[in-house]
Amino acid sequence: MINQQRVLAEFFELVSIRCSTRAEREVADVVKAKLAAMGLAVEEDDVGGRIGGNCGNVLAYLRGNVAGAPVVMLSAHLDSVEPCGGIKPQLKDGVITSGGDTVLGADDKSGVVAILEAIRVIRETGAAHGDIQVVFTVAEEGGVNGSKNMNRELLAADFGYVLDSGGAPGRIINAAPGQDSIKVIIRGKTAHAGVAPEEGINAKRPPTSASSRAARPPTSCPTTSRSPAKPAAATKRSSPPRQSTWSKPSSGWPRPTAPKRK
Repeated sequence: MINQQRVLAEFFELVSIRCSTRAEREVADVVKAKLAAMGLAVEEDDVGGRIGGNCGNVLAYLRGNVAGAPVVMLSAHLDSVEPCGGIKPQLKDGVITSGGDTVLGADDKSGVVAILEAIRVIRETGAAHGDIQVVFTVAEEGGVNGSKNMNRELLAADFGYVLDSGGAPGRIINAAPGQDSIKVIIRGKTAHAGVAPEEGINAKRPPTSASSRAARPPTSCPTTSRSPAKPAAATKRSSPPRQSTWSKPSSGWPRPTAPKRK
């Protein structure tokens, strides 16, 4: 059975270890030793060096005792948001909190501890199970860079569970929002600002208009035109920029279009 005191002690131990994103070496070494002590084959991939970190993803494998059973993956991440140094966890009235000047680090040490305890219980009780693959990823915060850069050939599971969310036991999340980043180069059209500014296309106007109307349907971008009440010389401006480059998440932007000539 699950040993609640052991779970609590291990949670306190792990959240007390600083685990900044791309600097998870100390906590990774601790969990690697724990996994090896339970008889799992443990390895670390090379993701750390490829993403500018000091540690790679930790993978461990436990052979099953049921032939033909599916291989299950259990996964959580090792890093935490800041400030995660000097965390002082405390238990009061059945609730675990930090000291108030740091995060608690339950995201995602609660998942890491749950997986470690599950493996211990399986080993202690001799429960029937198929092969189990444990995957503790790095650099989850800030872009899931540990899992995103992992060599997929290292994954041997038929299916898996990622323990990285809240809710009552049994609640399963099967979808989540994502984000793609795009880089766009917009080329404008030069025109004489004092004679025919309406024939020019300002390269900086489309991204400004698009980002402010991200949730609206695509429309033509506005253009600068002369006021009929004033002569051209009075409204002369510098020529529109010929080119601009901008980058932003591609969440619902309209496509910039050339302005209509009048």
